[in-house]
Parts: sequence; structure tokens; C-alpha cells
Amino acid sequence: MDDLPRAHRRSDVELEPCANVPSTSPDDEGIADVPLLLPFHRHIANEMLQEDGLCVLGTGMGQARVAAALLAAQEKRDAKMGAQNNMLIVLGASETQREGVDTVLQQLSAKQEPSRFVSTEYTSEARNAFYAEGGILHFTTRILVVDILTKKLPIATVSGVVVLNAERVSENSGEGFSVRLLLEGAAELDRKSISIWGLSDSPHRLVGTFGAVEKVMKALYARRLYLWPRFKAEVHESLPKEVLEPCVVEVSQPLTPRMQAIQDGLWDVMKACLKELRRVAKGTLDTSDIDTDDTCGLFRDVEEQLWRQIRGARHTVGTKTRQIVRDIGTLRRLVGHLLRLEPVVFLKLLETLRAAEGISTVWLYTDAAHHVFEFSRRRVYQMKRQHTLSAGQACEKDKQGELRPLPAKMHPIFEPLPKWNLVKEIIEEARSELRRGPLAQASRKSRETDRTLKKERPRVHHPILIAVQDSATACQLYAVLKFGADKVLEKSYQSYQKEKNSSVRSQGGKNGGQRQQKRKAEALPIVSATPISATAVNSIVIEAAAAQEAAQALEYQEMNDHSDEVGSFDDVYFHVLGDRSEVLLDISPIFIVMHDPDLAFLRQVEIYKCEQRGRPLRLYFVQYESSIEEFKYRASVERETSAFERLIRGKATMLVPVSGDRSQVVPRSAATEDQFAADNLVASHRSGGWLSISTKKARPRIVVDIREFMSTLPAVLHQQNFEIQPITLEVGDYVLSSDICIERKSISDLYGSFNSGRLFTQMEAMTKNYKIPVLLIEFDANETFGLTSSADLGDTINAQHITSKIALLILHFPRTRIIWSRSLNATADIFQALKSNQDDPDPTVAAQVGVPEEDQHQKDISEDLYNQAAIDVLRKLPGVTNNNYRQVMSTFKSLAEMSAASKEDLAKVLGGMQNAKRLHDFLHAECPRSEYIRTS
Repeated sequence: MDDLPRAHRRSDVELEPCANVPSTSPDDEGIADVPLLLPFHRHIANEMLQEDGLCVLGTGMGQARVAAALLAAQEKRDAKMGAQNNMLIVLGASETQREGVDTVLQQLSAKQEPSRFVSTEYTSEARNAFYAEGGILHFTTRILVVDILTKKLPIATVSGVVVLNAERVSENSGEGFSVRLLLEGAAELDRKSISIWGLSDSPHRLVGTFGAVEKVMKALYARRLYLWPRFKAEVHESLPKEVLEPCVVEVSQPLTPRMQAIQDGLWDVMKACLKELRRVAKGTLDTSDIDTDDTCGLFRDVEEQLWRQIRGARHTVGTKTRQIVRDIGTLRRLVGHLLRLEPVVFLKLLETLRAAEGISTVWLYTDAAHHVFEFSRRRVYQMKRQHTLSAGQACEKDKQGELRPLPAKMHPIFEPLPKWNLVKEIIEEARSELRRGPLAQASRKSRETDRTLKKERPRVHHPILIAVQDSATACQLYAVLKFGADKVLEKSYQSYQKEKNSSVRSQGGKNGGQRQQKRKAEALPIVSATPISATAVNSIVIEAAAAQEAAQALEYQEMNDHSDEVGSFDDVYFHVLGDRSEVLLDISPIFIVMHDPDLAFLRQVEIYKCEQRGRPLRLYFVQYESSIEEFKYRASVERETSAFERLIRGKATMLVPVSGDRSQVVPRSAATEDQFAADNLVASHRSGGWLSISTKKARPRIVVDIREFMSTLPAVLHQQNFEIQPITLEVGDYVLSSDICIERKSISDLYGSFNSGRLFTQMEAMTKNYKIPVLLIEFDANETFGLTSSADLGDTINAQHITSKIALLILHFPRTRIIWSRSLNATADIFQALKSNQDDPDPTVAAQVGVPEEDQHQKDISEDLYNQAAIDVLRKLPGVTNNNYRQVMSTFKSLAEMSAASKEDLAKVLGGMQNAKRLHDFLHAECPRSEYIRTS
């Protein structure tokens, strides 16, 4: 480790570019002056209490704090008005964000019990009890929409809705659908409109497409846009430099020469791929914003932009262009893995990539790629001959009796990641200062203050918090700190040698490698026939990296089980970045080591320091010098600043097409309104003329399976004036009439259903119970309206191709009708046409279709007695089929009781030992777990 580049420190780090934007602040009347909230947080809450709207904050600037402030203030308003049982609804929050909101709420109010999260875990009766009690409720949009449509949720008691992560909201999303239903219900009750507050801390996602922020505001029925960037004047006053700068220590760690060579090689390959892409994609893709002279493709998500274009013009894009885009994504991930993975794991990842994609990937054969592989091997081992032997001893005889040199041997080179030793030094420095430095006395005062306030503090009084990118990095770093870098690398190298030797033995024979390459080559065309999606590309790299990290976690577990304690790290806590939890309030650290740069977490530290000014705190900002992570961090700051500048300019000319009183909450299409116009007119007198009568024909009804509310089609149907009846269906997804039943499949669902055989069972049930079974294949409006392209079709018929599977499906079920829908709106129009001259379905009858007669009574009460989430899990387990899952529900009270049953008991319930063995083996399979990440 002595030959590693030394890190240099700089404590006067400029965290972000600053600019003064003048603004005025109203009096803080709505929110009490509590220490936990900074002035700009109270300012935001008071503005939104005066007039609700959409608030866009900088990344990590306290979205949960603003949400908690709004909820606490609205609760006080309701209490003053005598509405003790009013409900406040929170949508769009992740699990860690819900915990963060509860943490802040407990500080703002006297209530100590956490708010409830209403999900499928609760029965209908339990949810009704929650609604009667009122208070703050977190919802999944699926449950909220279903309970509103079934009249179980009393809209009259809802006083406000907070939507977190509002950048994801659209008119057809679950959050947008929920807001529309709530406002529609409030309008029908002739009550005051419900307050809707939207919060977002991802400004770059609101400027990525045309009119993105306007669409979000339209979905939330918001008329005001509040912008709070980091460079706003009020934020600067709340986060003064004189408080923040002394506690920040920037530590820049140079890369090792071999790592620098690998990074340069990957950059060269990336530039070559970008240049080649501009050449081959000319006329098919827009590559005008791609600069091949720098490394923009490495830290800007060029890959996602390109795949978005390819999805919209898939038939015109060649195979070579798609492969280059995949290669760009592969290279971006490899650069990130270089800085994070152990040298041995990174080398195994490269070898896996070359073995899997070597036939179709051209960049692997470039000179730059050769340097990448060569220096990756040099980080792990070197091939050396025994020069100390004499000339005769250094040779051996072959089968012909001739002398030949002895083969070179692998000599391991344990090159650790440079940050490992750096983090260890920082921890030693922190412990030294806590023992005899000025922070020791300050920390004792903090503990006395905590005892005075009667707050429960963690078990460790001087925790050291290490913020890492993911759990795999936390496991890796914990093992290094506990056992030492040399021991960890030696263990990885031994595992690498075992895998390499076993691979050589398994391939065996002269043509073993050729046969293996041939099998891989035959498997590649099948991959090209699958639908294109940005999340599916580079699956080899993603899965290989995940497999390597899982293997490393098992190795760390083995080391922990068979080794003595090397060091004590009870005072070290690991925090995974990206979960947006209030870990700082829970841990109250003295030292924070930011192992991986993250803008959101840095903002959280800033806010925490200014809120807790009496507490000692030091932040070590660790990053590799002149590396991809440094470029990414700078790019994230610049991207956010640019996004706010665009939002500020757009706000000046923004048109918001929403009426002030929100009276028109459900837009009706012209075709739907005109359909029954003739039915509502009668002759006024003998000479002619028509008079509109007051009665209206009821909206056409569609019965929708509850599971379909995870998609956006029910929201579109409701917007097109359909009456939606949610219920649990055994057969089909949508029932349009007593004769028509529809099974809806997106493109990805279609492939998955064919592969699992589920579609065959579904079509068999529909054909048996309905006169007109329909398979609806629905495309994305942003993708090409075509199942396959000409490049995906071979010269011969392939039974595994999607078109062949559809043909076989029609042959088996000739009464099946297939409908191809271009988009969600096209599906709504098709449903409108199919509903012509058709009766409305009976929800009770539709729910009984496919249910055995002896189980129909159970079906009627299943909504109240059974846990729908547990039923969904049960039906996905191996060995559980549509024919036996009801028997399982009748025999066992819970999944836990079922898992404790023997194979013989399961065989009696499942109808055979084969299904029982599959289920029993699945439930009792060993699951690797890690003990190295401790949470507060």
C-alpha cells in the first residue's frame, strides 16, 4: 500500500456555485418557529399554505421537512375548525421518505405514534377503521383509487393531499388519477376544494421534455409554481458559509497508474463508439448534441436519450446502431465499476463480458480495449518465470524428448482500491480527536443536552457515519476495515484461481472452447428478437456485476465466520446513498465520511449542520481526482443550475389551463358528450324544435380487475367518461359486457406470458366462459407501432419467435379476437366502439365467473377476510396453481403457517407430491444474507 498515490486535502472547498436572487419573504404565521425547521423551510410551507401549488426544490434540500411542515400546519387548522377526524393523504413517498416525514412530524408535534401506511396488507375492515379515525395516512395509489371508486373512502373528511416526487405525476399516473377522483368527489359534495400540494427535488426531470412542468401542474390542478434553488437568497441566508465551510474537508485521492490507464482506455473506446455512432446513425437518429471531443457520454445519460429515439423508430434503426448504443451503456457502467469493485472482481467482470459478447461486440478487439484488459490483469497478477534456476533446471522435456522452457507462473499483486487506506486513516484520525481533541468536550455537552431534552439517543455516543453508494460497497468496506485489505484481496484471488481452474477442467478437450463459443453464438439471435427497452440493455454487464457482488458478500460472510476479531468498529455506521432517509437525525454523527460523492446527501449534511449548530460535525468529502465520479458530481451541480434557470425563464411565460375554482376536474371528450346528445332531445311542440330534457343516460360501465389499477389504462377510461367498477376478477382483465371479456397485454407482458405459459391458461378460461374472448395487445405511444422489425425476422420459421407463438395461440383458440392498440387513448376509443349496442356488465356476475360453485360464497367475502397482497404472493409460488390455491387458503391461515407445513401435509392440499416438493424446496431454500450493514 505504500506505493499508492497520496491524497491531498483542502478544507476551504467551494461546495456549489452561488448567485444572489432577491426575493421577499412573508411573515411566518402558519409554521411555528421550531429549531428543526430552517427559515427557508418555514417560508416554503407558509407560501404553500396560502395558495397550494407545485414546489420544486434543489436536490436534497428537505422535501420531507416541507411535507411534514404542511401536514402539521394543516392538522392544526383542522383542529381549530373542530374537524378532529379529518384525513391528510400522502402520495408518492418511498419507504425511507415516509420514515423521514414521521421523524420530522414527531419533532414538530406532540404526537409520537407514526402515521399509517395504507396498503394491501390491511383488509377492507381495517382500512375503514383507519378512515373513521382520520389523521395522516400514506397510501399506495392502487388502494386509494379502488377505495374511492367503491365509495369506501369518505372524501368529505379529506382536507389535504401531499404528493412527493411530483416530477413523476401525469394525468394518467396513479397520483394524477387519485387527485382527479378526490376533486371530483369534493365537487359532487358541494364542499370546499381539497388542498393539493406537490413537492419535487428533481428539477432536471421537469425540463427534460417539452412542457414537462406544465403537464405536472395540470395533473395536480395547480396554478402556482414555487422554485427554490440552492442559489436563492433565502436559502443562502439559512445556510451561511461561515457555518458550513469550517466543517467540510475535501480529500482528493489520485488514481493508481494502472487504474488511470484503464480509465483512459475506456474513455478512448467511448470516443470511438460515439464517432462511429454519428457515422452509421446519420439520418435515423439525432446525434447533434453528442460531442465526440470530450467524455460527455460517460457522465451524461446519452444512452437513455438514444434508446428513447430508437423505441420511436425501431424499424429504421439497423442492428449495428443498436449494438453501438449497447456498447456505450456497457462502457459507462465499466468506468463506474472500475472505481468501486475490487481488482479481482473487476477482472472477472471483464472476462465474463468478453466471453458473453465477444462475437458481436467490436470494441473488444480495439487497441484501447487490449490495454484495458492488460492493465486489469496487472492489477491482479503478473506472469513470471523462475530466473533463479539454471538453464537446465528452467527447462523440461516434452513428449518428443525436446527441451522447452518452463511455463510462467501467476504471481499475485494485491493492489487495493486507493480509498480503502484513506478511509482507514480518517477513522483513526476521528477516534484520536474524540479521545483527546476539542470535539470530546463538545460531544459531552451534546449528550447532556440530549438528556435534558429527554431524547433517546443511539447506543454509541460518537458514531462515525460512512456514506456509500450501495450495500455491496458497504460490505466490501466493512470487510476491509475489519480484516485488512491484504486479507480481503487474498481471499478474492484464491476464489478467482479456483474458478479459473474449474473452468479449464470443465471445458476439457481440444475443441471444448470452440464448442462453447458455438453455443453462445447460437444463443445470440434469440436475444435480438426480444423487445427493445432501455432498462433491458446491457443485462449481461448488470447481471454479471450483481453476481460478482453477491459472491463477494458470501466470501465476506465466510471470512467473518472463520476469523478472529481484528478491529472493533461498533462506532462506525454505514449509510446507503439514495434512500433519502433522515439518518442524520437518527444517528447524530460527529464525523461523516462521504465515500462516494452525492449532491443530495451533501445538501442533507448542510441542512443538518445548520439545524444543529450547537453540535460538533466534520464532513470528509472523499473523491478520486480527475475521475468519472468527480466529473459526474460537477455535472450534477451544473445540470441542476441549468434546470432551474430554464424553469425560471419558463415560469415567466407559463400558461396554466386550470380554472381557479377547479370546477372542471374531469375533462370529457367531444365524442363521448355527443354520443347521447340525440337521446336527450325531445320535440317541444308540433311545429318543430327540440328541447333538452334534464335526464341523462348513465355512463357506460366497465368492470376492471383490481390488479389492473397498477397500469394507467383505468385512469384513461375514467377520463373518457366510462364508469369504472373495480373488483377481483378470476377471468380476464376488463369485462365490457356479458359477452365480451378482454385480456390486456403490454409488449413486455406478452413476451413474459408466452414464456411462462400463463397466456394459454388465461385464453382457455376466457374461451370457456365468454362468447367473445379478446386479447388486447397494447403498445406504448412513444414506441413504434409494430411487434417486430424486418431485421428480427429470419429466413425460416422459428417456433420460438413471437409471431409463431401468436399463430399457435389462434390455432388453439379460433374464437379469440386480437386487437392491436397504438396507445392508451386508442384503447379507450376501441372500448367505446365495442360497447356500442352492448349491455353493461354486472360486477357480481363477472366476479363469479371462473370460481367453483363451492367457493362462490368465499369469493363474496374475500375482500374483507383475506389479505390480497398475501394472495398475490401465494399464487406466484411454485407448485401453487389456479386449481389448488383456494384449498391452500382454506387450510392455512397465513403464509407463515404454510411454510411450516411438511411435504406430506402440502401434498394433501396441493393435490400431489410433485407440487408439494416444488413449494417446500422453494420455501426452505437457503438465502445468503449479509451482517455487515448495520442500520440505526
